[in-house]
Amino acid sequence: MFILQLTVVYGMLYYSSNDSNALKYREGLASLFNCDPNSQKHESAMPFLNIKKPDDFWIWAQKDLSHAILASNSDGRPTFNLKAYFNDKNSRSMGVGIIRQIRSLNLYKKCESKNFTYCIDLNALEDTTSAYSNEWKNIINSSEAEYAYIYRRPKGLNGMHSHRIESD
Repeated sequence: MFILQLTVVYGMLYYSSNDSNALKYREGLASLFNCDPNSQKHESAMPFLNIKKPDDFWIWAQKDLSHAILASNSDGRPTFNLKAYFNDKNSRSMGVGIIRQIRSLNLYKKCESKNFTYCIDLNALEDTTSAYSNEWKNIINSSEAEYAYIYRRPKGLNGMHSHRIESD
């Protein structure tokens, strides 16, 4: 669903008005999220338009999306008072940006697609606490799971700082 939303936003940005301000804003956002085909940003490990598999998406999200949603000053250093705010790098703070994957059991395998919206518990959030392995396969021993696949309580999900403080 998230990738669909990003695709819609990208489409709106790419094919929007040719007003000069809108064009500059679109180009800025497209460059920021590394989804502009005309961009000269080659240092990214995974440009948005090259995403073909889930692994590609997570590489892009970790390298480009996570950097793009952090608010920063004009010198590129983090704004510590707004460290959780989504910012388009043009002084427009858009609210707190939180990315969290819902860990829920797949209870809908037996539902036919035409009846999917009427399945039992479709809207129930059932966060699981099990540890998983790659591709969200169940594993018994949580010490064997990678860090990203181990359950964390919301209090432990405050995130990590991706910027380091440099001395002047």
